[in-house]
Amino acid sequence: MIELEWLDPLVPREPNRELERYVKQETGRVPPHTRFFGSCPWIMRADIDFDIGSAHVNDLMDLSYLIVSRDNSCRFCYGAARMFMRLSGKTHAQIEKLEQEVETARLEPRVNLALDFARRVSRSNPPPGLPEKKALLEAGYSEAAWEELALYAGVVVFHNRFATLLALPPRIAERLGRSGLTGLLRFAFRKILDRVQTQGSQESASSVRHDGPFAFLTERLDGLPHARVLRKTLDEAWTSPHLPPRTKALVFAVIARGSAPCRWSARRRACSSPTG
Repeated sequence: MIELEWLDPLVPREPNRELERYVKQETGRVPPHTRFFGSCPWIMRADIDFDIGSAHVNDLMDLSYLIVSRDNSCRFCYGAARMFMRLSGKTHAQIEKLEQEVETARLEPRVNLALDFARRVSRSNPPPGLPEKKALLEAGYSEAAWEELALYAGVVVFHNRFATLLALPPRIAERLGRSGLTGLLRFAFRKILDRVQTQGSQESASSVRHDGPFAFLTERLDGLPHARVLRKTLDEAWTSPHLPPRTKALVFAVIARGSAPCRWSARRRACSSPTG
C-alpha cells in the first residue's frame, strides 16, 4: 500500500485550540491530522481516548490492529500499526514474519482463532455468532475476553473508517515506521504505553453510566476499559450540533439494517432515544 498514490484530504484544516490542548495533554504532542477535526472535535477525542490498554486480550491488540486495518485497506492505520510495533521494539523482519504467519495460520491455534474472530467482526459479512463465541470459550478465552476482542475490533474499524473516508495523509507514520529514529523514540513510547495500560486498568474498575443513547450496549460492556470511552463518544456524537438527532438516528438505523443482529436494536433504541 505504501506505493499507492494518495488523495488530498477531503476536509480543510481548521484550528481548534481547545482540542489541541486536549490532544497534547493526553498524548504529549499534537499530531498533524488534529486540525482536520477542528470543526468536529468529538471524533478526534474519540480517536485519542480509545487508545487505552486492554484488560483481557492485551497480547492480541497489536496484531488485531494490524490485520483489521489491512483487511479494511486503511493505509493510514496500517502504517500507524506498523509504526507502533516498531516503537515497541519489533524489527521490520519480525513484523513481516508476523504478517506472513497470520496469513498462513502458523501462529498458535488459539491466537489464530481470536484473530479470525476479529476479522469476522470487522467484515461483518456474515458477522460472528454463537458458534464463533463458543469456539473462543472452548479455546480458553473468558466471556469478558471475547467481548473485549469484539469491541476492540470495532474500535479499529472506527479508526479505519474516519482515516480512510477523510483521506488523512499517512506519510508521517509510514516514514517513521521505516526510519532508524524509532530506536530513539522507544523510551518515550514506553512511558506513554505504561500510562495507557494504567489508564486501561483504572477504566476497567470504573462503572459505566447506564443512561443515554444505546445505554443497553454500554451497560452490557460494563467492566471493559473501552466501554467508558464508548459511552462518552456516543454522548458527544449525539450532542454534536452539526446534524439533528433525528438524522443521526436515521444514520444509525440505515447502517445497522445491513447487519442483521443490529436491526432490532437500531429500530428500538436509536429511534426511541429521548433526544430523537
